Amino acid sequence: MSEHRFIQIDRNRIARYLGAAQAQALLGGNMRPHELYAACAHLANAQYALTTYLPRRLVAYRLATTDDQPWVEWVDGSLLFADVSGSTALAERLSSLGREGAEIVTDTLNTYFGALIRRIQQAGGDLITFGGDALLVLFTGSDHAYTATVVARDMLAAQAGFVREVPGIGTFPLTMHIGVESGRVALVSAGRPESLRYSAMGACVERVARAEELGGRGEIVLGPQAWAMIEGRAQGETLIDGYVKLHAISGDPPHTPPPSHTDPPPPSRETAFHLIWTLERLSPYLPPILVDRIMAEPRRPQLEADLRPVSILFAQIEGLAPLVEALPPTTTAQVIDAVWRVCFTAIEQYGGYVNKIDLATEGSKLLAIFGAPVAQEDHHERAARAALDLQRAFHTLTTAQPAGIALDRLRLRIGLNSGTVFAGNVGDVERKEYTVMGDAVNVAARVMVHSDWGEIRATTPFAVSIGATMVFADSRSVSARGKREPLELLRLIGEREAPTPQFHHAIVGRRHELAWLRERLELALAGYGRVVRISGEAGIGKTRLAAELLVTGAPRTAKIVTVRCLAYQQSTPYAPWSDAMQAVCGIPAGADQATRAAQLRQAFAAAAIADDWTPIVADLVKLDIDDNPLTRTLDPKQRQERRFEIIRSIILAMAAGHGLILMFDNLQWADRISLDLWRYIASAVAQAPIFLLGLHRDTLQWDNDPLADKAEVLTLSELPASDSAALIAAIPAGARIDPQVQAQIIARAAGNPLFIEELVRAVQHGNTALDELPDSLSGLLLARVDQLDERSRALLRVAAVVGQRFPLPVLQSVYGEDTRRLIEHVSQLDAQELTLLEREAPERVHTFRHALLHEVTYQSMLFARRRELHRRIGEYLEQRYANELSQLRHDVSNARQFQYVQIGRNGPMVTRAVRAIASPIFLLAHHYRLSDAPERAIQYLLLAGHLARDEYANEQAITYYRWALDILGERGDDPRLWEAMESLGDTLAAIGQYDEAQRTYQRLLEVGGEHLPPVVQAETLRSWGAALEKQGRYQEALERLRSAEAIASAVINRTPPLLLAAIAADLAQTLTRLSAFDEALAMCEAGLARIRNDQRSIEDERIEAELQQQLGVIYGMRGRYDLARYHFLNALSVQEAIDDIYGCARTYNNLGYLEQLQSKYAAAVELYARAEELARKVSAKYPLASALLNAAYAHYRLANYDAAEAACHDALALCEEMGDQLGMAQADDTLGIIAYARGDYQRALQVYQQALPIYAKQDNQYQYGNTLALAAMAATANGDPTTALSYANQAYHIGEQKRVPQLTVEALCAAAEALLAQARQAVESDEREQLLQTAADHAAKAASLAEQIGSRFDYAVALRLRGEIAAERNEPFSDYFTRAMETFAAINCRFEHACAAARFGNALQRRNLPAAHTYLELARTELAIIGANGELRRLAEQAGEV
Repeated sequence: MSEHRFIQIDRNRIARYLGAAQAQALLGGNMRPHELYAACAHLANAQYALTTYLPRRLVAYRLATTDDQPWVEWVDGSLLFADVSGSTALAERLSSLGREGAEIVTDTLNTYFGALIRRIQQAGGDLITFGGDALLVLFTGSDHAYTATVVARDMLAAQAGFVREVPGIGTFPLTMHIGVESGRVALVSAGRPESLRYSAMGACVERVARAEELGGRGEIVLGPQAWAMIEGRAQGETLIDGYVKLHAISGDPPHTPPPSHTDPPPPSRETAFHLIWTLERLSPYLPPILVDRIMAEPRRPQLEADLRPVSILFAQIEGLAPLVEALPPTTTAQVIDAVWRVCFTAIEQYGGYVNKIDLATEGSKLLAIFGAPVAQEDHHERAARAALDLQRAFHTLTTAQPAGIALDRLRLRIGLNSGTVFAGNVGDVERKEYTVMGDAVNVAARVMVHSDWGEIRATTPFAVSIGATMVFADSRSVSARGKREPLELLRLIGEREAPTPQFHHAIVGRRHELAWLRERLELALAGYGRVVRISGEAGIGKTRLAAELLVTGAPRTAKIVTVRCLAYQQSTPYAPWSDAMQAVCGIPAGADQATRAAQLRQAFAAAAIADDWTPIVADLVKLDIDDNPLTRTLDPKQRQERRFEIIRSIILAMAAGHGLILMFDNLQWADRISLDLWRYIASAVAQAPIFLLGLHRDTLQWDNDPLADKAEVLTLSELPASDSAALIAAIPAGARIDPQVQAQIIARAAGNPLFIEELVRAVQHGNTALDELPDSLSGLLLARVDQLDERSRALLRVAAVVGQRFPLPVLQSVYGEDTRRLIEHVSQLDAQELTLLEREAPERVHTFRHALLHEVTYQSMLFARRRELHRRIGEYLEQRYANELSQLRHDVSNARQFQYVQIGRNGPMVTRAVRAIASPIFLLAHHYRLSDAPERAIQYLLLAGHLARDEYANEQAITYYRWALDILGERGDDPRLWEAMESLGDTLAAIGQYDEAQRTYQRLLEVGGEHLPPVVQAETLRSWGAALEKQGRYQEALERLRSAEAIASAVINRTPPLLLAAIAADLAQTLTRLSAFDEALAMCEAGLARIRNDQRSIEDERIEAELQQQLGVIYGMRGRYDLARYHFLNALSVQEAIDDIYGCARTYNNLGYLEQLQSKYAAAVELYARAEELARKVSAKYPLASALLNAAYAHYRLANYDAAEAACHDALALCEEMGDQLGMAQADDTLGIIAYARGDYQRALQVYQQALPIYAKQDNQYQYGNTLALAAMAATANGDPTTALSYANQAYHIGEQKRVPQLTVEALCAAAEALLAQARQAVESDEREQLLQTAADHAAKAASLAEQIGSRFDYAVALRLRGEIAAERNEPFSDYFTRAMETFAAINCRFEHACAAARFGNALQRRNLPAAHTYLELARTELAIIGANGELRRLAEQAGEV
């Protein structure tokens, strides 16, 4: 075989086996030796792997020939056909274990079949066909009948008593029955060149199938010819038609040595091409995806076993065997090829895979799979269309006479079914096959058997699933082997003329609504994100309309995530978002921790989020992971903000490219924090390909604003009578209802689609006369429940208490049935379409078909029964989580021994132990609250509230606390009441409901009265004072805080020192607000003295850092920069010790500001950069914005205007996002000074005027005065010194009143600048002199005060002003300018340095001094470099250049 032939292989085909680069190198002849060696090894391994999936005889024939034509090989031999019983039950039962179950099934069958395959190969048998539970073996030796029979005996003996025990599930025996027959066997290869199949055909094949059918479990039946060949060496029992059941046979078959393995040829280009050729010869017999996976990892070739939803097509062709026996081999091959081509083409064009061609007593059976090994969401429709195409093509074939042979005697019948099956490799290392197993496969085979020739029939569930696109008729009920209940089969007729894909029937009406939705969906996926909500009453068709939109309007490439909000989870924070995040991240139900972590990492990587943030969202995807130093110190609000940002980033990343559709059903049952997150995500989709769709009843409210999420709302109304009639006709069997009854249904239903469906179902089943039906949907659903037998009705009611979705173990705990029987009973509810199977793993969960059905069932029960069942569910949950709850109680008891309420407000309320079992705590709170033992709910309600509060889900926390208080009543002596009321008040304060919080604190003091321990009184008063301080009611706050201090001090031996420190911190904050700086300082020192030096907690450290920060702020405001730095560094030391990254960011920002106040701008920039880095790390927006604003000012002072403006705009964007009006005003100030430096004085004045009203509204006098000083400088430069002087004087008075020397200095300089400008405009000499004298006084005072506080910048500005004033007064001025320029140079303030040089040069020029040119040129050069255009213009004007 020449190299030339190999080179003729298409380059793309070579690339399939080697990859594009190596294929190119091989074809070009430039592959290096080690690469050639590796390529040959890779190809040889792949060749071996492929051969393990194929019969030896087929491999040998294909590699010995080059002909691609179909062929038939007649062989004399014996066939062994073994069928295994029990494998289907094994796969079905273990499906509840998910992937683990699939692995157990795989291991069991591989163990079972492995031993069989090894015995077969030892005897020289060739495995021709290998299904999941059957195998067909060919023996061709000299004594083949005897060999086959002895091997059959040995196989039964080896596997006798085989049982697989699965703990917690059961035991599963596997048994066999075997048929053996001898004769001529036709081995046929046929099909399309790229999709070939190999099978055994002929009369001998049909006879061995008959022999197997006649045998029972553990029996061997021989066909007539096989028995004739061994009759003298065996004993048996004659059955019928010459078939004999074997009783005994003696001896052993000859041992056949395994085929010799020749050494592979040495690596070479010729070898590589030859191996590629062998792969091309073998690969058409396998699924392409299997070949691709083998090529990816040829040393471990396998398709991983899993559970897949699939559709199964079984087709049986009768009449081929006589043709095979009668025709010459060449003609036979052509006929078989024509038949198989028709079958393969019809199936494969819809993505189906012909898994095997099986033997049968009547012709050949073909098994095709849709949905495996490649998943297909529309596998039902694909299978149905393939069946119709196959039926049409087969009819055409039988009238075409291929190869001149009449095929009119061939007959075809097809069976269809769908379900979840086991899919994967089964077999031994040496011989395996990819197959599917499960009840769905068996049922499909039964459907085929019970179909008439020429028909296509399907099970009713299959037909219902595609009823909108396909027409079914002629219902037939049959009894099927292995099924206790009869199967209802429908005949597939053809496609509907106007197919509308859906899940039960075509949508009726809603044409305009659907068009409206499609328009918005198209816009959204085009990158113009949309938020849409569909509103309407229960059963009006919201979910159905949304499904229609997704099926008909959503492109296949878009990712679709649907989430259902559940009624009993209304108070569970993030409940629906947990499901959403798992779906978005691709985490399957029952996934282990490693899988969850891996999927979350992928999502983080796609969203460019550091893995350090994983703990923030880990609980949402049910990933158990500890906090790290980055996340540990975040308070609940920061955690919530960061969690929102991370979820938003992941959603945006997952939407990039093909788009994302995120649908929430029953949004009215979402918890409050989930609604807040919905609103947050809604605000971020405008520029992303995201369609956010919410379905809900009634009107949603966010802060009394029904459109807070800016959604477009579509409200569904009732269907008109014409559409109601059309809906009845669309329901399977609905058209058979009497027209008069239909009219009554339409009248009663009042246009509610669900009501119509339920009425049709009731009439169809004949359980109730129409005139007895209730007049409301709730009544109808209750009537359905009442029609159940007692056991089913009781079971349904118990399930309703568990919840809308009910896990089987929880249901079992209160219902009492064993698992098998309970599954049967619940399955009956499923069959009656009251409930649905939601999932089988990790635990079996069912759900009510409709939320309203759940409500009606629950409400129909007596309160006493409900409460009893809720208690029993709670007791089951306590038992299930006994160990975790025991440890939790121990931890909580220790924590509360000396402390009844939480002192710190920033740290977490609960420990990691509580968070680890958050879901059970929420469930326990829910069930015990509604039980006949509500007292047992209190501890869980409090923990649930604390959990919600830690997630910043404050509305849910408030609900839980109030539920606890409802149970506690007025028990003033109960510590749990103190805890609930204090926590409620703190949570109300956290969301700004200060009045309600204060009423709660007051009520706690009244109810607790004399029972209230002093420490609780003190903490309550402290919290009350903090709420008053936030309202600006400083005197009242001071009174409460003083009272708290007095109470705590009176029982100092029983008061936690930390409480006194915390009170001191709050007092210092309030006193600072009142400008009582001395008292505030004293309070800070007192608080620091109360911090414990032993056994310090993180909260101790955090409060100490807060006190140190407060000291630093006060000393900084007073110009005591060394002391301020000392306290800030103390705070930083503490914060770094406890990994308080947020606090560190604040401190670095404060330290930078201290450097800035002392004109050390370069050092300030470095500190701001560190603050920015830390703030970004924890996504702390407020300190980040502050650091950026401060950095912008420092850059401005360094004349880095571009950097200053960029930082300022970044800060402004953050402030706008947060709605931070103060930050936005400060950003305006900074943009104003940048505009001033660039000479755009009008722009500077404009942004200052934007900032001033904000400061005035907030009564922030310091900032107001600072902006007035800035505006004064801009007004002077803009030629309006009168207005400037007014601004400067106002700023000066504020600085003096508030004792802020920095503001006083700035105001004095601004006033001196304005007075100097007025003096230059004055006509009268006296007026001029008076103005200059006043200006000189202001400048001198500014210089003195600046020197005192260490502000070198302001000192230099004052010196420059004194120089200008002296020059105007003809007094010595050089020394002032020289010292000013030296100072500006020392602090690297280039703008002011250039301005001082310009003013100095002008003064010299007016005196015609030669040094003037030097200074003016220096000023021009430096001003041009930094872009100070205003000063350049001023210089030009003064020089007469403009």
